[in-house]
Amino acid sequence: MAELIFRKRPWLAEYQKIRELALQLGTWEVVRQTTHTFLKTMHNTSTLVEIALDEGDNEQALHLLETAKPHSHARYQWKYDYACTTADIALKAAERTEETYPHASIDLYQQHVEHLIAGRGRGNYQVACRYLVKIRSLYEKLDEPEQWTNYITSLRKLHSRLPILKEELTAVGL
Repeated sequence: MAELIFRKRPWLAEYQKIRELALQLGTWEVVRQTTHTFLKTMHNTSTLVEIALDEGDNEQALHLLETAKPHSHARYQWKYDYACTTADIALKAAERTEETYPHASIDLYQQHVEHLIAGRGRGNYQVACRYLVKIRSLYEKLDEPEQWTNYITSLRKLHSRLPILKEELTAVGL
């Protein structure tokens, strides 16, 4: 029954219910394989990433995000696809991997910043600035201040025609 519900609502909460029941019945490995195959067939990267994070497999979560990115010659190394993966899930992955995969976290945060800036508006710019402060902190921990300088300089230049963004960057010391 739980598997039928999961097929109708392939969400993390339903997956967790199935896992709990299957573990009690001793069938978890088979059920796990079946649910993962189903999600892959449905191209449900978002839930697969959530599951990987829930199971503590941060490397797999990053791998899934990387394989879901559009293949283009875009500016950043990691481009997660908002159609396949929600921003919240990608940001959760970025937060969980800051210590072990700081460059991947930076790339995910940068992508989110670009998405926020593209959405325009003071509120989006303020949220973007919070992530920029986080990015700066990660670059400092990595002892890569020149990378940060290059990034923020490039970002300011790219969006030089957005006075409200410039105000917000200045307000937080960026």
